[in-house]
Amino acid sequence: MHAEQCQPVDLALSNEAKQSINIDMTPHMQFRFEQTNAGMEQVHASKLGWSSMADVGSSFGYRDNALWLKSCIRSAQSQTLYLLFDYAILDFIDVYVIVEGDKKHFLTGDRIPLNDRLLEHRKLVVPIELEATQATRLLIRVYGDSSYTVPIKLQDHVTFHRLDADQNLFLSGLFGAGFVMILLNIFLGLTLRQRVYFYYVVFTLSFTMFNFALQGYSRYYLWQDSPQLNDMLVLFWGQLGGIAYACFVMTVLSLKKRMTRHYDICKTYVIVMSTIMLATVFGFHDQLQITTHALNASFALYSMYLTFLAWRQGSAAAKYIFLGWVFLMTSVVIKALVAAGILPYNTILFHSFDLGMTLNFVLLAFAMGYQIVDARNREQLAREDAEQARNQAIVSMEQYRALFEHAPIPMFKVNANDEFVQANRAFVDLFGFDSEQSLLAACTQSKNMYKYQRDYLSIVSELRKDKIVDKEVLVQDQSEQTLWIRISVRRLTAESELIFEGACIDITAQKMQHHAEQEQHQREVKQLEALVSGVAHYLNTPLGSATTAESLISGKAEELDVELARQRLTASRLKSFLSLVQNSAGVIKSSLQKSIQVVNRFRELKQDEGKLHITQTNAKEIENSLRASLGKQVRDNVQINTLVDSLDEFSLPLRPLLKVLGKLTSNAYKHGQADEVTLVFQQDEQGTLIHFSDNGSGLDDDVNAKDLFAPFFAKSLSLQEVSGLDLFVVKSTIQNHLGGRVMLREEALPALHFEIWLPSFTSPEQ
Repeated sequence: MHAEQCQPVDLALSNEAKQSINIDMTPHMQFRFEQTNAGMEQVHASKLGWSSMADVGSSFGYRDNALWLKSCIRSAQSQTLYLLFDYAILDFIDVYVIVEGDKKHFLTGDRIPLNDRLLEHRKLVVPIELEATQATRLLIRVYGDSSYTVPIKLQDHVTFHRLDADQNLFLSGLFGAGFVMILLNIFLGLTLRQRVYFYYVVFTLSFTMFNFALQGYSRYYLWQDSPQLNDMLVLFWGQLGGIAYACFVMTVLSLKKRMTRHYDICKTYVIVMSTIMLATVFGFHDQLQITTHALNASFALYSMYLTFLAWRQGSAAAKYIFLGWVFLMTSVVIKALVAAGILPYNTILFHSFDLGMTLNFVLLAFAMGYQIVDARNREQLAREDAEQARNQAIVSMEQYRALFEHAPIPMFKVNANDEFVQANRAFVDLFGFDSEQSLLAACTQSKNMYKYQRDYLSIVSELRKDKIVDKEVLVQDQSEQTLWIRISVRRLTAESELIFEGACIDITAQKMQHHAEQEQHQREVKQLEALVSGVAHYLNTPLGSATTAESLISGKAEELDVELARQRLTASRLKSFLSLVQNSAGVIKSSLQKSIQVVNRFRELKQDEGKLHITQTNAKEIENSLRASLGKQVRDNVQINTLVDSLDEFSLPLRPLLKVLGKLTSNAYKHGQADEVTLVFQQDEQGTLIHFSDNGSGLDDDVNAKDLFAPFFAKSLSLQEVSGLDLFVVKSTIQNHLGGRVMLREEALPALHFEIWLPSFTSPEQ
């Protein structure tokens, strides 16, 4: 449409001028976009490309090209009206007023210092003088980095100031409510020492200052000569508010504990927005406006979802936070959509953010109140839980104390100075103290109980590296008696004090048994060596003599064979050879008989595996049978006495028993020169106990009693008879064949007193 074809806005006012002028110019304007450097004459003369703003509204979002607007005004009388741009952060506005070829140019905008504007006001206002009945053409160019939201109103002087006063009153009430909430929550935050209140304060302050700048107040009252700072702060406050709100949500909903994934998303948003805010401070705010609005709008919807989840889970505070988010974020989204040009500009939509922000502050104040109630309830529950835990701890300590005191395992505690602080009854008894009090009163250090200090130092050294040490050590009790114990000690900290807690077990009996087993093993090895040595001793001489005789006969036979072949064999030589053969045969025969005798003695070691023949007998019969089984020399020189402790009748395997008693009697006569032996029989339900003693010389001082039953144990081995096997045969017969046991009573030493125990045997009649 050509400029001359523009339909003017007719201001048909009465002469009395009682009717106020407040005209929305949006339906009466046309627009087009041109390059920023396009001239006014060129654009004004353009006939094509113009469109009506009535179809699209006054919001065009963010653009790179300049926005050109044009309109016509006709007034019935001469007057001065205010052309009001109701979006205070438009960067640059060129206004061209054309009347009958006369052109006037006015420059305003947020980037223009306040004292350089035509009218010093928080909003962008251009006074226009209208001539009566003449058409006044308006040509407006808008350009910059902010959103092309261009609500234009035409107002008279009185209407402008009246509406501005009403709006100031409305906004001051909203700002005042915001600052009251800020002061209240600063006090609550300092009193309760909870971060959530400070997040709320930062959020409320940020969005209050954001709206303060958006409405032009910060430029008018604070930074009149700093347009760039004002533009940057508008974006900065929005970014800081989004960050504070995200931190507020993470804290009040306890996302880190309850919803880790959502916590990570919110944390990512905070990091990204902090980076953008830092870039804004360093001068990149023009390039980050769209990104900031998009992120804030997205997070607004997401945070509403999170608070709704918390509300569903029963949080009363989350309910008010959710409603506050609904009002605030709905207004933020509307504001962002209006700034982006998606929604048309109008007064209600443009100021919806002011009302939504205030409602949000109020609802969040209610949420903070419920937060205090919830905190008090949680504190009460925490106190109850703590009291319950304390009572349980007392019960547990009493149970532990009872367990510690009555435990059968010796247990103790020592402090860092190695002094006993606690010990149970088993430990006190083990070390010979009267009571725990006597142990503690003695101020005894644990190191004094060790037999060797190297053991104590070794445990201390290992405790420095490990928390638990387990060792076997020698200790001594109050009477300085040595004990073997297995001790386990651990290092722990109780109430900031270093404590060593341990338990020990008396293993003295196990150690002694182990030592006895080692000695027994050594004796068995010596017995085996003696057995081999004895066999070699008794068989080596006869077999050697027989071998020598055989070798001599063989040598002489070869000589005779040679002499016979040469026909030199004489009768004397043959007679001499025959005499040699006869003598050698005697030696071989004697050697073989000696070897057979040795073998027969060894055959006694092999027990009869046949069935035992049990005989019903008495002490007198046993005495007579024993005397009859002895050799004549022993029978004539040894007197046998028998005593019965209880019953007269016995069920015993008589044959092997007589063999055992005979060997003991012969041994007493031959080696102890005894002339009297005594047999005492004792019988009970378990079996029969036979005491065998003699009046001989007894055991020599240089002989170990434990070696008596070893094979071939004798002070000297005789070649005339196999010695050193009798007592070994006795033990083998009693233990292996009869299932009993034989032992030497050590308290009777040096006299020899043997105890033979045999289990019960069933008599043939039974």
